[in-house]
Amino acid sequence: MKTTSRPASWSSLSLSVLLHLLLAAGIFAAWWWTRAPKPEEQRLGIEASVVNAGSPPPVAAPAPSPAPAPEPAPQPPVIAPPEPPPDDTAEQEKQQAEAEAKAKAEAEAQEAARVAEERRVAEEREAAERRAQQEAERQAQEKAAREKAEKERVAREKAEREKQEQERRQKAEAERARAAREAQLNAQLAAEERLAAARASGQMAKYQAMITNAIERAWNRPASAKPGLDCEVRVTQVTGGSVTGVEIGRCNGDESVKQSIKDAVYRASPLPQPPDPALFERNLVVTFRPEH
Repeated sequence: MKTTSRPASWSSLSLSVLLHLLLAAGIFAAWWWTRAPKPEEQRLGIEASVVNAGSPPPVAAPAPSPAPAPEPAPQPPVIAPPEPPPDDTAEQEKQQAEAEAKAKAEAEAQEAARVAEERRVAEEREAAERRAQQEAERQAQEKAAREKAEKERVAREKAEREKQEQERRQKAEAERARAAREAQLNAQLAAEERLAAARASGQMAKYQAMITNAIERAWNRPASAKPGLDCEVRVTQVTGGSVTGVEIGRCNGDESVKQSIKDAVYRASPLPQPPDPALFERNLVVTFRPEH
């Protein structure tokens, strides 16, 4: 493996360099030692002489000055002992541990970066979703407001149209009612005028006499009828003279007489028509006096 061959070659190279350094240091130290000067032997400065008696003492010679001390010899450089070559197995384990720690740190850093990136992307996505939801809600509210305003406008316009239409119908109905009242009033006035003219001409009396004669001809006199019979008969008729109702008002006869008069009126139906249509009345009041 590469991790094993590389430390072995490095250890061999380091050992070779160390041996060369030791050899060079030994050679330098030997050379330096042989080059340094040896110190001279010191001589004593006292000389002896024979002194004869009676002769003057000899003058002592000046002591010679001491020789200068020699310079200390330079010490050879101290070379640290070479470190023992590292153990290949321990170095490999250390390097492997460092590599594993580095790889683990890089993996953890990458994982942390990935988690942070995923969190950032998730937060951005959530923020985008919130913005989209808020925008959708805003648009929905605006749409609802527009639709409500449109509905209110349509309702107002419809109510206004219906109000105008109702006012138009009421105005038209009022106009028709007014016209009908005017027409009815005019017709009534005309009928009253014709009736007044017909009555003034004696035709009304003639019409009532025709009806009275028709009732008397249809009357069957009961045994209880007394002379001087005088009864007021109220007759309801339709156009053409058909009798629809009979009531007896003031009358001096008994119940059998009153009933016989009613039966006579129904038998006389349809009653004679007036000579002038203006004289026709739905409700007639006829005086029934059969002795006249």
